[in-house]
Amino acid sequence: MKLHNESGQPLPSANDGAEAMHQDRMAAHDHINKAGASTRFPLLRRLSLISLLAMLATATILILLYRQDQIDEHTEIAALQNEQTATRIIQLIDGHIYAYVSAAAGLDAQAMRSNPAIGAFNAILNTVRDHSVLKLKLYNSSGIVVFSTVPDDIGKTSHNRATLEKALASETQHKLEFRDTFSTSAGNIHDRHILQSYVPLDHEGKRVGVLETYADITPAMARIRANTAQIAMIVFGAFAALYAGLFFSARRADRAIAEDTRKLAESEMRLWTTVNSALDAIISIDAESRLIGFNPAAEAMFGWQEGDVVGRAMVDMLIPERYRERHLNGLARYMQSGETHILNRRIEISALRRDGTEFPIELTITPIREGDRTLFTAFIRDIAERKRAEEAQQEALLRLQLITRQVPGVVYQFRQRPDGSYCFPFASEAAREIFRVDPEKIREDAARAFAVIHPDDYDRIAASIAASARDLTPWRHEFRSKFDDGTVRWLQGDSIPQREADGSTLWHGFITDVTARKQAEEELRTSRAFHQSITDAMGEIGIGLFIVDADYRVRFMNAVMKKWFGDQTGKICYSSVGGASERCAYCRLDDVLCENQTVHYSPDTRGRAFDIIATPIQNEDGSISKLEVVRDITQLRQTEQELRIAAKAFESQEGMFITDARSVIQRSNVAFTRMTGYSADEVVGKTPAIFNSGRHDIEFFQAMWEALRRDEAWQGEIWNRRKNGEIYPTWQTITAVPDSNGQITHYISAFSDISKRKEAEEKIRNLAFYDPLTRLPNRQLLLDRLHQALALSVRTGRQGALLFIDLDNFKSINDTQGHAAGDLLLVEAAKRLQTCVREGDTIARLGGDEFVVLLEDLDTDEQAAAGQAETVGEKVREILGQPCLVNDHEYHGTTSIGITLFRGQVKTMEEMLKRADVALYQAKSEGRNTVRFFDPAMQASVSARVALESDLRRAVTLEQFLLYYQPQVDSSGRLVGAEALVRWKHPERGMVSPAEFIPLAEESGLILPLGHWVMSTACEQLIAWAAQPETAHLTIAVNVSGRQFGLPTFVDEVLTLVDYYKIDPTKLKLEVTESLLLDNVDDVIAKMTMLKNRGISFSMDDFGTGYSSLSYLKRLPLYQLKIDQSFVRDVLTDPNDATIAKIIVSLAQSMNLVVIAEGVETEAQREFLELYGCHAYQGYLFSKPVPIEDFARLIEKYA
Repeated sequence: MKLHNESGQPLPSANDGAEAMHQDRMAAHDHINKAGASTRFPLLRRLSLISLLAMLATATILILLYRQDQIDEHTEIAALQNEQTATRIIQLIDGHIYAYVSAAAGLDAQAMRSNPAIGAFNAILNTVRDHSVLKLKLYNSSGIVVFSTVPDDIGKTSHNRATLEKALASETQHKLEFRDTFSTSAGNIHDRHILQSYVPLDHEGKRVGVLETYADITPAMARIRANTAQIAMIVFGAFAALYAGLFFSARRADRAIAEDTRKLAESEMRLWTTVNSALDAIISIDAESRLIGFNPAAEAMFGWQEGDVVGRAMVDMLIPERYRERHLNGLARYMQSGETHILNRRIEISALRRDGTEFPIELTITPIREGDRTLFTAFIRDIAERKRAEEAQQEALLRLQLITRQVPGVVYQFRQRPDGSYCFPFASEAAREIFRVDPEKIREDAARAFAVIHPDDYDRIAASIAASARDLTPWRHEFRSKFDDGTVRWLQGDSIPQREADGSTLWHGFITDVTARKQAEEELRTSRAFHQSITDAMGEIGIGLFIVDADYRVRFMNAVMKKWFGDQTGKICYSSVGGASERCAYCRLDDVLCENQTVHYSPDTRGRAFDIIATPIQNEDGSISKLEVVRDITQLRQTEQELRIAAKAFESQEGMFITDARSVIQRSNVAFTRMTGYSADEVVGKTPAIFNSGRHDIEFFQAMWEALRRDEAWQGEIWNRRKNGEIYPTWQTITAVPDSNGQITHYISAFSDISKRKEAEEKIRNLAFYDPLTRLPNRQLLLDRLHQALALSVRTGRQGALLFIDLDNFKSINDTQGHAAGDLLLVEAAKRLQTCVREGDTIARLGGDEFVVLLEDLDTDEQAAAGQAETVGEKVREILGQPCLVNDHEYHGTTSIGITLFRGQVKTMEEMLKRADVALYQAKSEGRNTVRFFDPAMQASVSARVALESDLRRAVTLEQFLLYYQPQVDSSGRLVGAEALVRWKHPERGMVSPAEFIPLAEESGLILPLGHWVMSTACEQLIAWAAQPETAHLTIAVNVSGRQFGLPTFVDEVLTLVDYYKIDPTKLKLEVTESLLLDNVDDVIAKMTMLKNRGISFSMDDFGTGYSSLSYLKRLPLYQLKIDQSFVRDVLTDPNDATIAKIIVSLAQSMNLVVIAEGVETEAQREFLELYGCHAYQGYLFSKPVPIEDFARLIEKYA
């Protein structure tokens, strides 16, 4: 049975009370927590207040619980008594209740009060009414009072209608109320606690009404109040004592805690200051991935404010959708099993900004335990810039690898760490060839590269590296590498060190394979020794060697010539050797050089006679010189004279024998025996037929005897046989001795062994007509055979063909592997060409990589002959296109071939050579590796070029050129000089581009007078500037052609101009290009040094675009490096160009050279160059090249 109070609310049961007490305690606890959370008192004050409130609340709750428990207990007792009373009444009047209720139906209140049944009903009730029951009421099923012990209540309804309806509908209900006034049958009572019980009445299973009883429990309530007051005193006293103890304990703890709190606050403040000032984002999440911390760096990084994200799921705010499940799974695995796969380590991942964009981050997650819960702190760094930098660096490295693949050797960065370990942060692909190792394998550890250093060189390498690191001096070393297969290679390293912040040393440099150079040097030493031995041997036999250039300047004299004339090397031959002020009358230089023929002459000079054989030879630069083989025949002349005087003097150093008129030998001298091997006894009585070599026919001897009969003398070259059977050449003189009657009685024969002279002549012939490298006919011999072929073609009517052959890109193998490798390739090409033609055809080498094939006796039909020539041409192209092994490198080359046919219709041989050359030009212009026949249209193009060359020659003569000046300024904007640039003002075509006429001037040789005019004009301008204080400091840079620089007289010409104009040589700067280093480096250095000693400076123009051999560069007496405009143009957008520009500046600084950049067009380019150490500039940012009249305004602008 469930009891209710008077208001209709359910009364709490014992379990309900405990639950309520728990809820009250929780509410109080929450209240105290909120109160404590909202204030920041010191610990003692807070504890005092909180504990006091807690104790008061606790005591109050306990007292209230006790009071309520007593009330509940007494209420239950009263309710039970009411139910028992109602039960007894129902039992007594059970049969009357229904009748009474039915009788009252339809009556009004007055009628019901006067109902006669009331008296009988009261009588029954009085028998069971308890003294505590104040009043009874009977309600019908409609809730109307049909009976009451207080008649005034009859006909009314209950003021607790809800409780009454519950009783009518279900079961007994109870309600406790306090009444100020309550009516009873005895009258009104006041201030009473009344318990009302509503007991339902049923009749024959039907609910007919409710019996209400009123019990007075005021005495019980008075006892409860008294007991509650006593208990309250006890409880409050106990809690007061407890509070006092807590107060004093808390007061002692408060001071210690206050100090700890202060320290903790300071630490926390420092921590949060650090967190809030951190450049990296720091966020915190709980185990459910909810954000609980978000520092300012995180706000800036993600675009969210802390208030916007705290409490929200991190996966929805900061993590891209594709990573969210993985994040949650990793978090769950850690919470379940402690797996730390992604914790306490750096990972790279993408994150999400507020605007939805993704960006790369570096993430470190650290778990933090706080009691029984786990938090996570994430340290986040935005690595977008780093990623872009890495990508740019990777791209730059790739481009750099592409560039360095074209560089002979490995370009590298080498680092020595503070702990002594080595690595190669960067090495180009050539490391695979140089060290036979993958560049990636030595990026962190250089051990694999050091492993291939030759054991005998290792200690020297280590010592040189240590010295370079210690003194920060450039590292240059030649050493050997040795591989597992026994291969030994020579390497040369050059690098510049720099100290890094962590104490490491970083070298920038390159290593090249110089094995070929070493071998070439050894071969050169051997070759020089061989040639020197030949020269010495010729000197031993008294033969002089003498080489004279086209300008009559002596290039070479062997020891014999120096003994005869003194050392005249470098001097004019006719003034030094001949002792004349003008060319000697006997000089045959023009015959030798211009006619390209070998001559033999015997001049007398300084009282001496010489026998000279002169022949043309080709120098390395393509020029022609004269080689003379000189024999002093003064003594021979004197001997001959004495012989004529003495007529019959017999004793001589030459072999001599005397025969009678029938040619029977009668006498011989000692020299005869020495030369022939026959003693006098062995030959006397015999004829000279015993010496017959069989090399001369009968006509030869008939002519000899005819001369003897006619002239009584004969001399000439004749081949004889020694006693041992050896055939040898002699120069023999036979003189007939007549008697007084004029009859021949004897013949005197004198001869000398000319074997050595013949050998020398054969060598000279080979030098004159054969290429010394390939042993093929040279141009001279080719022209001779071509002349014969043209004559034969006219006679026979058959066609002939001339094939010009050029090896495509041959220059690249010379540049990359050296001239020795190029020579090997030319020799191999010559051998292969010989397999492509018939025995009677001619293969010649004109020079460089140009070969000529002369085909004779082709078909009479032009088409058929063209087919035959084309077949040979294609065969040549195919054979020469096959791979060739040069210095262990496989070379794949192509060939361009030009063909022209002839059948005697060509006017000159030069015209035919020109046609073949035009055809070759056409083959090259159409992509190379092809065969082309002569095309007259191509001839027209060549003719136009010839016309331009003719105009250029006229322009040089008439001085149709202008000199423009482009300013050079320093980093402060001050004008420091200008570069002189030549311009051609053609009378008909106007201004002609330098790109059009400069290459033509180079090829035609007109660059020499043009260059002289430019330098002379620049010197004139320097004189004009020197006269003005505001321009006296200006310098002029003049470009010098490699051909101009190669002149033997170049130094003299420059110094002559300097002296003539009386200029300050320090104001003249000569710009040269790297191509100058390709030929005769020692000569280049010598000339530059002589000019530098006079104060003239040198600038390396277009540096980095050409040969770029640092081994030669370091030897040159340079003043300045000029960064080519091709690097400057994209220096702000192309990382490779920027890197190259920096390297050039760094290289110049390391070599104590000034650096200037050309092609500077924007202020941003200038600022970039200045930032990295370039402080001189030239380009359109300042001015384009202008005439001297306009340059005067620039002087004012940049004053």
